[in-house]
Amino acid sequence: MRKKHIIIVGYNAEYIDYILDKTDYVIVALATPHIKYDKTNKDRILHIVSTETEGLQHYECDNFDRLRFNDLDWLSFARVETEKLMRRFTNDYQRINYEYYKAVNFWDGIFVNYEIDAFIATNLHHGYLHESIPIAYCKRNKIPEYSIEEMFVDNNLCTYVGIMSYNRDKFIEINSKNPVYIDSMKRYYHKITTEKTGLYSFFYKISGFRGDIVRKEIMMEYRKNKSVYSNFARLSKALINELLGALTLELIFRKRRKPNYFKRLASYIGMRSALNWSKKYSIQPNYNSKYVYFALHFEPEASIMNRGTIDSQLVILKILSESIPNDWTIYVKEHPVQARINTRANVSLFANNIDSYRNKFFYNEIINIPKVKLIDIDISGQTLLANASALVTINGTCALEAMDTATPTLLFGAESTILRYCEGYFHINSLSDSKESLRKILNGFRPQYKDVEHIMQKYLVLADIKTNENYCHEVIEAIMNDCGKFKQVLVETK
Repeated sequence: MRKKHIIIVGYNAEYIDYILDKTDYVIVALATPHIKYDKTNKDRILHIVSTETEGLQHYECDNFDRLRFNDLDWLSFARVETEKLMRRFTNDYQRINYEYYKAVNFWDGIFVNYEIDAFIATNLHHGYLHESIPIAYCKRNKIPEYSIEEMFVDNNLCTYVGIMSYNRDKFIEINSKNPVYIDSMKRYYHKITTEKTGLYSFFYKISGFRGDIVRKEIMMEYRKNKSVYSNFARLSKALINELLGALTLELIFRKRRKPNYFKRLASYIGMRSALNWSKKYSIQPNYNSKYVYFALHFEPEASIMNRGTIDSQLVILKILSESIPNDWTIYVKEHPVQARINTRANVSLFANNIDSYRNKFFYNEIINIPKVKLIDIDISGQTLLANASALVTINGTCALEAMDTATPTLLFGAESTILRYCEGYFHINSLSDSKESLRKILNGFRPQYKDVEHIMQKYLVLADIKTNENYCHEVIEAIMNDCGKFKQVLVETK
C-alpha cells in the first residue's frame, strides 16, 4: 500500500517534526527556513525548498521544462497574491517576475510527478510562492489543503491557532481539550495598542512588571551571558532601540546593518512624513455624537493582504460613507503600531517599501471622503469603541473587544476569521450588505455575543508546548480526520 504523499510549507518546525516522528507519511516537498532537514530524513523528504530570503524564495531552475503557458491563466490569482507579498520586500519587478515563473515550473513538476494526498502550511497564509501556487494546484486537482494559522495571542504571549482551508472557504473543527482564555486575549491586544515608547517605557518593560516580548528578550540574554561588558552592550542597544529606533541602532552598529539599509531608511522617513502630515487634519472625537468607529489595520500585514476578499481600507471607507445616515460620522483612527514600526521587532519585517502602504495619498483620500474624520492617534481606542454606534473592521482583534461593550460589529473580511461563525457579527460583502446592517443598528439592534467562547473552543487550540504539550497532535489529528472525510466526499460524488 502506497504511503501518503504530502507537501509541507512554513517555518513552524514542531509540526514537521511531529509528522516525521509520529507518521510514515512521505513529504514530497518541504519549503522551510530550517536547514536541519537538508541532511536528515532523505528517504522521507524528497524535495526541499529553502525559504531563508525574506519574501523572495530562490528556486533552482536549470530549464523551464515544466512551464506550460496554458496553466498561467488559472494561476493568475496566485500570481496576484505572490506579487502583493513580494512587493513588501522589493520593487524589483524583473526579480519578482522571474522568481514567480521559476516557482510555477517547480511546483508543476511536483504535482505532475507525484500523487499528492494533502498540502499543509504551518503558518498564517501570507501569499508566498510556496503557499499560493501549490494551493492553486490543490484547488484545480481537488486535493485537501490546510493552513495552520496564528489567530490570536493572549497576555502570556501564548498563540492560539486555527486550521483554514482556503479552497473550501472554511475553518476545520479541532475541539481542543485545553480551554481558550478570551479575557487574556483582550488584555494583550489592549496592551499592544496602548504601548508607549521612551525612557520611562524602557525601564518599565525591563523591570519585570510586564511579561512582554521586549523584557523577555533582554532578560534571557542577561541570563545567557555573564559578561558585564556584554550585558552593558546589550542594555545600551536596547535603550537606543527604545529611544531612537532600530534604524538608528543599525546606523551606529554597522555589523547589524543590512544591505538595503538606506532604502529602508528613506522609505521609513517617507511614511513618517505622511503620518505627521495627517496629524494636521486629526481631530478630537465628540463622544456625544452618532459615529461609526473604524480602526485602521496595520499595513503591510498578512492578516489582511491575502487572507480576505478585500483589503483596500479606502474602498471600505467609501462604502461606509454611502451607508451611514447623513447626521452620522465615521471616526478613523490610525493603528498605533504603524507609528512604532521603527523597533527591532518590526523594522526588518515591515520597513521595506513602507511608504507604499502609508503615504500622503492614503491620508489625503481619507480626509476627502464625506462624513469621515481622522482621529488623533493618541486617543484611546477603547473609549472610542465604548461610545460608538458601531465598529467596523476587516478581521481585526478589536472585534473581540466589542464583546465587552456589546457594540455592533461589521466584518468586511469575515471569511478570514472564526468570528464568522459567531452570532451578532455582520458579514459585509457589498454596499447593500453595509446599508442593511446599519439600518438594523439604527433600529436598535444590539448583539449578545453569547456563543464566541463556544466557537473559539471549537476551532482554536492553544499552541504552546509548556501549557499544551499535545497541541501538535490535536492539530494534525484534526487535519487528517478532515482529509479522510474530504476524500470520502469526493469518492461519493464521482
